[in-house]
Amino acid sequence: MKSPDARKLLPSASSTTSCGCAGSRARVPFTRACSLLPFVSLLQGAGAPTERLLARAHIATGALENPETLVPLHFVHRFLELAASSEDIEDLGVLAGKQASAFELGSFGRQLQKALTVYDYIHTGIRLIGSSTSGSRFWLSPEGPGQIRLNQFSPGRKSVGHCHADIFTLMITIGMLRRFAAGQWSPQEIGLLHGNEQYLGDLESLADAELVTDQCHSSFTLPVSLLQQPVMTRPPMASAGLSGHGQPEKMPTDFVGSIESLVTTLVVEGYPDIHLAAEAAGMSKRTLQRRLADSGQSYSSIVNQTRLRIAAQYLADTDMRISEIAASLGYQDASNFTRAFRTRTGVTPHLYRQKVSLQDRA
Repeated sequence: MKSPDARKLLPSASSTTSCGCAGSRARVPFTRACSLLPFVSLLQGAGAPTERLLARAHIATGALENPETLVPLHFVHRFLELAASSEDIEDLGVLAGKQASAFELGSFGRQLQKALTVYDYIHTGIRLIGSSTSGSRFWLSPEGPGQIRLNQFSPGRKSVGHCHADIFTLMITIGMLRRFAAGQWSPQEIGLLHGNEQYLGDLESLADAELVTDQCHSSFTLPVSLLQQPVMTRPPMASAGLSGHGQPEKMPTDFVGSIESLVTTLVVEGYPDIHLAAEAAGMSKRTLQRRLADSGQSYSSIVNQTRLRIAAQYLADTDMRISEIAASLGYQDASNFTRAFRTRTGVTPHLYRQKVSLQDRA
């Protein structure tokens, strides 16, 4: 089976320089409060005077109540530098990254959690990381036979706090991929941003990786085959007619989430007509489209994402034939379904089912 083409995930040449940082100095960079919360949690657990440190960095504690609040990135880096120095935590970025989950990073994390494969997870991260921290970049580059390199650029002025933030992003990304691979993978080589080697502390879990220092951005290598690994993060969906007793689905808290839940209930009867969705939502088709557009979404994209998410669960939890899954979710034929599934995940439905079965038996 042919592996996903990593070149499809590369950003366009106009979006990056050799370090992926074009345009990073054109505006003041911000990050969302959810990116700061793992550090705050770690420091509070260690008994650090977190509120005082936040105040010294000009970050209001109230800003952390909403994970989507925008916080100037310079203030965040200042907070990390103050915390690491006052609490004598040399490897602050490593510790926070090892304890955190990318799925907890606000709306960005919720989008990552919808990924069906590692290919899909990385593609989503590349596409959306700038919505979490302005100026941040992820991109892939070829590395050699069977290997690719995942690169990251962290914006902001060079400082101790910037190093901790960059290491945090590196560690949380590696940690998530190790989680998807059930700990059976670690990078062969890690490229470190210049100066980061001073703040690594104990990297026992990555002891086999070769560290390359003095780089203009951080990166690590991974095998192309890892891209095909399923990302099993969701309990079976009762609304899709699947068995199981997972946690009940949470009540949607925003408009887009409510439409996603609505589409989930409708899609198992075929492609849900937008007029039917609008009627169920109590608004006109045009109002529905406008409100989704205001949130950066479209009705068709929500339907496509929902159909493929349910399809992945049918593939994992049932013996339904692929043609039956395609028909039940409103695809005109199995080839259209296979094409859409592979575009989203990097693997065919048949290979996805095989890999999930192998993962379950491991």
